[in-house]
Amino acid sequence: MTLYQQESTDLYLRTKRKEAVDLAMRGRWEEAVEVNRSILRFADDDTEAHNRLGKALIELGQYQGAKEAFQKALSLKPANPIARKNLERLKRLKPTAPLVKKAEKAKANLFVEERGKTCVTRLQGVAERQVLAAVAPGDTVYLRCKDNVVWVESPQADGLGHLEPRLGLRLSRLVRGGNQYAAAVTSVNDLELSLIIRETYHHPDLARVISFPGKTERVPTIPENLPLFDEALEAEMVPSRNEADEEDPDLLDPDGYPRTRQAQEEEEDDEEEQEY
Repeated sequence: MTLYQQESTDLYLRTKRKEAVDLAMRGRWEEAVEVNRSILRFADDDTEAHNRLGKALIELGQYQGAKEAFQKALSLKPANPIARKNLERLKRLKPTAPLVKKAEKAKANLFVEERGKTCVTRLQGVAERQVLAAVAPGDTVYLRCKDNVVWVESPQADGLGHLEPRLGLRLSRLVRGGNQYAAAVTSVNDLELSLIIRETYHHPDLARVISFPGKTERVPTIPENLPLFDEALEAEMVPSRNEADEEDPDLLDPDGYPRTRQAQEEEEDDEEEQEY
């Protein structure tokens, strides 16, 4: 191979690797399979491409192909943790149950910590391991508020667990007040699931109420097992670690939870009646 041919091949591979990462981030798995296979036609020893191919095949429910891809990655790099963990995950997945995603992968900026607007928490009452095996770090999950409890569902509408009671009560009141939130998995195993919650819309009536006051937990720069990123994207995800400003005490109830606009108005009406 001439120097020109080698440089052309290297440029092609760099372009395709970047495209493969982008497709994975957007959950376009069929295209991701083709792009990673095109990489492997030129570079069969590319461990990351085998891992990306395996991940895409899992998302499409093609478990046997995914297993072969991860086994190849492991043969190239026996200590590779991504391949090893995914092979363990495949043992727990039903071979006849393809995964149907309702949503794309969570955007990278969801994992950046921002004081007062993000929270990392561990679910309580988690589902069985077979249900947990169907989600992976980086997956979008959905928050459902019911009777002051916030339940978390997978893209397949399977119940994954619920937020701890104090956080669930606070969040359910903020949602009733008009705030909106997004959530994604940061880590998952047979027994535990952690997620990050981010405020995506702050209602004007709650302008002086902070979604997540006080010290926040540090958010991982890259969630474990998330599709591989390039260095530039990783640099953008480095979190800050600050303490949120204090909330206006007039906007909290006696237990320290946020009052909704309706609750504030009812209290103002009560005060007026007492004056008369």
